[in-house]
Amino acid sequence: MAVRLWLQHCLSNASAGAGGNVRERAQVADAIIRTIDDRSQAVLEALDRRFGESELNRMAAWLQRLSEDEPWQYVLGWTEFCGLRLQCAPGALIPRPETEELVGWSLEKLTELKDGVCRVLDVGTGTGCIALALKSSRPEVEVRAWDVSEAAIAVAIDNAESTGLDVLWKIVDVLDLHASVESSPDEGWDLMVSNPPYIPAAERAEMEAHVTEHEPESALFVPDRDPLLFYNALEALASATLAPGGVLIVECHQDRANEVSNSWLADGWTTEVHVDMQGKKRAVSAWKSDVN
Repeated sequence: MAVRLWLQHCLSNASAGAGGNVRERAQVADAIIRTIDDRSQAVLEALDRRFGESELNRMAAWLQRLSEDEPWQYVLGWTEFCGLRLQCAPGALIPRPETEELVGWSLEKLTELKDGVCRVLDVGTGTGCIALALKSSRPEVEVRAWDVSEAAIAVAIDNAESTGLDVLWKIVDVLDLHASVESSPDEGWDLMVSNPPYIPAAERAEMEAHVTEHEPESALFVPDRDPLLFYNALEALASATLAPGGVLIVECHQDRANEVSNSWLADGWTTEVHVDMQGKKRAVSAWKSDVN
């Protein structure tokens, strides 16, 4: 399709917001086309789909924004995560492919938990991607999700409505232990999952502009002096609210996974470090039978 080749050519001259390699640029080109017409590539080619002047002008406007380092997910307003089409907006962190692996490990933990109703909490939900993916895969599970950001919760609610998935959303600051405990069910959580902020502020200078200039800082960075800030808060909440046999699982900075694991081991948890498909230590899960 000629328009796809044109898009890929334009994207090759665009910024990192459009994707950094040939495969990523092809993905963005396909996403642009799907935003206009969501039928499959095979169908469009079979129909010899031609794009009108107004459609091409829309694409050109998107390409201009991409050339200015804006992430394509914000430009187009959506991305895919675990098979779900989710809305994206600047108030919420863009879902990453590696976080899909966190969902996979969380689902594995769910299969090991008790029969009957399982209560799951997603802390720092952003677009709602983790909570919605878990609910999509396990409809019988009760899923709740928190974020400190009103803008992020608004995006998550929109995504719940568009996907038809039932998740209970609430604005809660996990750094406020009292409020977090008060917002938890009396029966406790069977699974707590989180992709918290974990990038040290000192690393900001090494990151690409399409991330640092557009995505919410509060969802990305932690103070250099306290890199485990959110992991300590999550551990405190888990200690207070996990049901017996419950599991806490978190995404981590690849350089901090062992530190998180060792910190929790020292406090009496049993831990497991999860390695992603890139060979990076991506997540840590923790549990202890005497919780509560």
